[in-house]
Formats: sequence, structure tokens, C-alpha cells
Amino acid sequence: MLASMVLKIASFGIARFIAPATSCVSMLVSSWILSFVASLLLNAASSLVFAIDLKKTVAYLSVIHMNVTVAALVLSCSLSLISGGLQCSAHGVISTSLFLSCGLL
Repeated sequence: MLASMVLKIASFGIARFIAPATSCVSMLVSSWILSFVASLLLNAASSLVFAIDLKKTVAYLSVIHMNVTVAALVLSCSLSLISGGLQCSAHGVISTSLFLSCGLL
């Protein structure tokens, strides 16, 4: 529950402060951030291959989902900001229900 709240606060911070700043900054910074997000996404996906525990698998999927959300928020066009917000809301519902179902199994 605490990790979910921290992720939502961090994504709000990205949407509030970083996304408007990338529109003013050159595309070089935006492309650097997107390449960093892509490398984190690949790192989490490669770690997911070797995860045996179901809760670790859901946690890695949560990290991948938030990386995609950050990538959408960094692009900072109107459609990507809307999709990043919707994806953040969907992540809250999906990850909570996945962790709940892992606890029930």
C-alpha cells in the first residue's frame, strides 16, 4: 500500500514539474530521459524472466507499468499527458488487485 502511494506521488510530481519543463527544454533532454526510461524498462523485464515468486513477478510488472507511465508523461504533448494520467489510475487499480489476488493464493 505504501509503495503504491509513493508511486502515485512520484508520478504526480513528474506530471506537475518535469513534463512542463521538457516542453521548454530541447528535445535532447527529452530523448535522454526516454532512453533512460527504456533502459530501466529493459532491466526490469530481464529481471522478470528470472523471478520465481508470484509477488516478485507482480512487483516487476508494476515497475514496468510505471516506466511506461513516466515515458508518456515525459513526452508532454496533450494526448500523452492524458494517457499517462489514465495509465497511472489504471495502475492503481490493477496492481492493487493483483497483489490482493497473490495474497489469496
